[in-house]
Amino acid sequence: MIQNKEILVVGAGPVGLAAAIEIKRRGGTPRIIDSDDAPNPNSRALAINPRTLDLLGPSGAAQKLLAAGIKIRKLVVRRNEKIIAQLDLSIIPHRYNFLLSLAQHETEIILAETLAEMGIPVERNLGLVSLEMTPRPCARLSNGETYLPDMIIGADGAHSVVRKSLGINFNGEADEDQFGLADVTLENWPFDFQTVVLTVMDDHLAPFLPLAENFGRMITTRTDCLHNLPKDAVVKNVAWETDFKISYRQAESYQKQNVFIAGDAAHIHSPVGGRGMNLGIEDAC
Repeated sequence: MIQNKEILVVGAGPVGLAAAIEIKRRGGTPRIIDSDDAPNPNSRALAINPRTLDLLGPSGAAQKLLAAGIKIRKLVVRRNEKIIAQLDLSIIPHRYNFLLSLAQHETEIILAETLAEMGIPVERNLGLVSLEMTPRPCARLSNGETYLPDMIIGADGAHSVVRKSLGINFNGEADEDQFGLADVTLENWPFDFQTVVLTVMDDHLAPFLPLAENFGRMITTRTDCLHNLPKDAVVKNVAWETDFKISYRQAESYQKQNVFIAGDAAHIHSPVGGRGMNLGIEDAC
């Protein structure tokens, strides 16, 4: 039980915020810290799955996310510019029969606002330096404070200080291939902006995930995304571009006594299907 327990949440990304929201909603007293001064401005995770909306419903966060995002109802698969398959998500027997598309930056702002309305602010520019089990967890913070909560949840990413302090192995491997992505404004795109488009090109894949009218993310299974797009993807403006690699790692345990890890601190994998952030929020809840 977490009622009347003081619980330190390390990391104010979507996973940590969801954990703090649920702790407060269920009668605990969360304290959430993050070493950054603000949410990451880049879009990063885009997809919010129906299961996640179900989990965030009781706190009121789901309703705010729905108002801010766009509902993806169709998937088109094409070979170059020829459509070879279509999927209609609206036939799924669920009240959320769509994929919600929203930049992670916006998701974090909404979750932080929901938490603030519960009376819990995010303490920024404050990180975890080290953690000891004494046997109650003893957290040493970057401002020199020593804090002894009843419980700690590490939602502090793939390089988790919580996981490393506990000595939990994070075994796995990195994919040798590199990929590219770019958040772009498109001109004369032939699809509506409730449609995910997967283009199978001659030697690579190039999916497009919409974020707003005429705007969304192009991904390529090779680097230098902007030079490997379908011919009809005419880019008018670029908001963000990067290359990335994929790693696959799994923590050997998610718990040591009354300290837990969640999200990327516990598991990292391919972003296909949008399972990274969504699975992390499920961990937290």
